[in-house]
Amino acid sequence: MMRQYELVERVTRYNPEADEALLNKAYVYAMQKHGTQTRASGDPYFSHPLEVAAILTDLRLDDATVAVALLHDTIEDTDATRSEIDSLFGEEIGKLVEGLTKIKRLDLVSQKAKQAEKFPQAAARHCRRCPGSSGQAGGPPAQHAYAQPHAAAQARTHCGRDDGNLCAACRTHGHA
Repeated sequence: MMRQYELVERVTRYNPEADEALLNKAYVYAMQKHGTQTRASGDPYFSHPLEVAAILTDLRLDDATVAVALLHDTIEDTDATRSEIDSLFGEEIGKLVEGLTKIKRLDLVSQKAKQAEKFPQAAARHCRRCPGSSGQAGGPPAQHAYAQPHAAAQARTHCGRDDGNLCAACRTHGHA
């Protein structure tokens, strides 16, 4: 795993004016927040943000972007908060870290929708268990989010609720 000073040196080689204090602070903060977390492979969780940061140094990106790479999993996977990131690193970096977290959530919802399109039988089983579904085995009801685009609007129709309070199954599957 790349050491803190090695990351800073990589950035300062192509940008001598880089904010070394920012890079050091982001490295230490992310490492402390991830603590002893490990991935399924047994690798330290912090190795992923560090590898992302290294890739960005190969692309010669600015110090703030490299700092965001180090911090990008802290809000989602640790007890770090957006307000804490803002206070320590500034609002611009906080917005970027939060934005990356939201992008990952959108990608997850998109993956679930693609999976449902590939496996309509699973969607049909899901619909038979949902309140408000037709329960017909031929496939999901036409109003269900699996059957048509615009998942949130379709899920509201499926659940029969106009107040935005979706059934637990639709909330679980990201149709909100």
